[in-house]
Amino acid sequence: MTEELFELEQETKNINKPMTKWARVIVETDEEYPQTVALITDDASEVDTGFRIRLKAVENTEIEQDYYVVKLWSDDDAKNDLGYLALSYGVDARVAFCSDIKDAMEFKSVEFAKEYIEQFEPGLAYDVMRVVIATEKVAEGSI
Repeated sequence: MTEELFELEQETKNINKPMTKWARVIVETDEEYPQTVALITDDASEVDTGFRIRLKAVENTEIEQDYYVVKLWSDDDAKNDLGYLALSYGVDARVAFCSDIKDAMEFKSVEFAKEYIEQFEPGLAYDVMRVVIATEKVAEGSI
């Protein structure tokens, strides 16, 4: 093992951030006609005889947690987009709207989201959207 490789292994030993910029990693020999030694993807790995791959799993972090937001629109003929259900800071109403998903009220389940909106604003049309916490909140469609 080279000194550089040893140092990188020591520096990255406690990292818990998943790799996000690579579709796959190919490890190969440094020759004129390189031979593939190992291939690693998000959900698979293969290695040549005489080598081994050790994968470090990401510990349960905020990145792995899902939550749900409510997307609202008017329930009339115009079907105007009202945005997302937001926390109503300093507002008397129980329902406030925001256009940015980052400011949306978060629910732990689809059922909690549906109960909330049906209790406080039963006249509005809505979808519950699954969101994954990543660098930014990313909507993955309605449920």
